[in-house]
Amino acid sequence: MTRKTDMSKVIDAIVANSVEKEFPKCLDEWVAGGYIDLKEATGACRCGNTGCRYLFTIYNKENDASVDGIGSKCVQLLNHAPVADDARMLKRAQNNAAVRRSRARNRRAFLIKKQHELHKRLMEGGVSPEKAKRILRSLVRIEVELNPLVSAA
Repeated sequence: MTRKTDMSKVIDAIVANSVEKEFPKCLDEWVAGGYIDLKEATGACRCGNTGCRYLFTIYNKENDASVDGIGSKCVQLLNHAPVADDARMLKRAQNNAAVRRSRARNRRAFLIKKQHELHKRLMEGGVSPEKAKRILRSLVRIEVELNPLVSAA
């Protein structure tokens, strides 16, 4: 990873696309609007830093301009609360969504396994009528719970 960077390239790009032409005043116009997760540290920031996993795009609220290819370290170095907080919130939201999808897949797999086990017990016979009713109710509950998860998976 290259440590020697030229932050002035990032600042120049921000100032050039700002209504306010004085840094750091122009930072008030900018918000983090998205980022790319390269999954590996293979990206390069505008400043020259290589080995970036996350490359952010920031947007100007005043004139709809955007500056992309900004590494997470530069977003932090800008040390401007709205931009840095937006960047953290974007990463956190994506991570939370991935966790929710993973939990839904795990829950779905558990329910399908349970469904097969109950179905097998019911088909093997030798189950009292009361036990059969409970198994059938459980199978129905599982089916109801699985339906929304199937579309989300």
